[in-house]
Amino acid sequence: MTAEREHLQREIQHFSSRIQEITRQLRETQLNCDSIANQRDNLQSRLEQLQQTSGGMRSYGTTGSNILGRPASVAAGYSDMMYTSTGAIMTGGQLSRELDRLHTEHEAMKSQLDSAQRSARQFKQEVEFAKREASDLRETLQHTQELLQASEESLRKIKEDSTRKVNLETEKYKQQQEELCKQLENLNKQVLAKDTLVEQLTNQLSSAQDNCREYEQKLMQVNQQVESLTSQQDQVAFERNQQQRLSYELETVKKELSLRENQFNQLTQKLNQSLKESNDQSQVIERLSQQLAAAKLSAQQATAEAENAQRKAASWATEQSAANSEQSQRDSETIAALKDDLKTAIDEKEMLQQRAQQLESDLMTKIKVYKTEVERAQTAEEVCKQEHLTIINRLSQENQDLKMALKEAGQAQPRSPTFDESANHNLKQEVDILKKELDKRDVVIAKLEKECQEKHVRKLEALQVQLRRYEEEVANLNRVLDEQRKGIEDRDNLVRQMRAESQKTGGQAELEQLQAEHSRCGQQIQAKQQQLETLMQQLEQQAEEILTTKIEALTASMCEKDANIALIQTAGPQNASSNSTVQKLMSEKETIQTQLRQLTFARDALAEQRKAR
Repeated sequence: MTAEREHLQREIQHFSSRIQEITRQLRETQLNCDSIANQRDNLQSRLEQLQQTSGGMRSYGTTGSNILGRPASVAAGYSDMMYTSTGAIMTGGQLSRELDRLHTEHEAMKSQLDSAQRSARQFKQEVEFAKREASDLRETLQHTQELLQASEESLRKIKEDSTRKVNLETEKYKQQQEELCKQLENLNKQVLAKDTLVEQLTNQLSSAQDNCREYEQKLMQVNQQVESLTSQQDQVAFERNQQQRLSYELETVKKELSLRENQFNQLTQKLNQSLKESNDQSQVIERLSQQLAAAKLSAQQATAEAENAQRKAASWATEQSAANSEQSQRDSETIAALKDDLKTAIDEKEMLQQRAQQLESDLMTKIKVYKTEVERAQTAEEVCKQEHLTIINRLSQENQDLKMALKEAGQAQPRSPTFDESANHNLKQEVDILKKELDKRDVVIAKLEKECQEKHVRKLEALQVQLRRYEEEVANLNRVLDEQRKGIEDRDNLVRQMRAESQKTGGQAELEQLQAEHSRCGQQIQAKQQQLETLMQQLEQQAEEILTTKIEALTASMCEKDANIALIQTAGPQNASSNSTVQKLMSEKETIQTQLRQLTFARDALAEQRKAR
């Protein structure tokens, strides 16, 4: 809205300057009309004087013609009287021709006066039209100011509402984040407590397994003693009692193991419930439940092997528990690292998507704005061209008329050597006035051409600035895409490393998720790349159109310069002012030719770039 207001203010200033210039021209035309009216009055007075003098001479001529009849008794000096009368008649004919010439000049001056009055009326109409346009522009400016105030108030209200909503949402998000942090801390504490319980249970189980091994060794020793000492019945009874006691101890150990297993099952059930409750918040707890289930299976296998009394079971159980603990730690570390990488990748992807969307929206809005500006500039340029062409044609026609009048005055000057000094002085004044009028018209034409060229140059510079801005935005987008590509390559390397590690640890599901996320990111980046390519094509087309408009404008200005040079050269005799104007126009034409060569070279380079792509 501020840009539109500035544009309207500039148009108002332009119209005010135009009105001032038109009023100045109107004053000049009024002065010219006054001078022409004075000249007409002088000519009328001269015509009246000449008519009076010619009337007297005609009466004398008639009387002389009556005397020309020669009587019979004629004197010797009668021939002299005839010669004098014929001389008077000849001067009367010259006066009649002069009178006709003055009548023609009078009619020409009347036609000039009528044309000047018509031009004055046209200037008045243009002034009224400009005043009406200025009043309309003032009304539109007031309306736009009111709209601006209303829009500013609405923007302020919207900003206040948005800030209030954002503050409320941020407070809510902060509260939710604090609650989630507290829940995570509680869950971590529970997991740590359950880890300690699991460690205690594993220690108790290992101690029970050690006791079982000791009891098995004792049983083996007892069996050896029973086999070796079959003869000693007393010792057999003692050994039987000892065997019963050992079997009782084994049963008690088995009962303790079953109790510990029940406790372990209860703990696993509680752990599964807590894991089900916190399943949406983290996936690490599910891994721990799987590890606990694996530990339970290993414990059951250890108890079964303890019942079978095999030594290898204890060592295998300890190795399995150690391997499971190490594997669980590795899995938890890899999962945490993968989660962090996924979160960072998702955050970066969202940021890049937002950035790309914002850049796309900015580009579309700028393209629309630049299209409207280009169309507006083209329409304004066409209107300006039409106005200036009409004004230039009219002024050139007036120049030609004035030059014709000057020629006629110059031709009429040697034909009337019998005029008096006052008539010569008046004619010189008329010639000087017409020369001044010609100089003024030449200055006005040069000024209009200069204004038209300056407008073209300003528009071309603005379009060049817009092109540079477009190129900078495209370079920024390409840089962002290069950064995205580097990030994707880094993620590919990380996924390969994680795949190699997951083949050892068994994390295939998360790798598949990462691969799916990576493929989705790649598809999105391809779509953004296609959008950028289309935008680049649109920008190149717009740049080519802008260059063609510039070239057309420069060719039009060159044609105008050529026409002005031809008009000045064919107008009349060459003098210092006309030579200086011709040199100035030639220098301006050379500068326009250099600009046109540069623009054609730039357009050809752009076309070659498009072909290379």
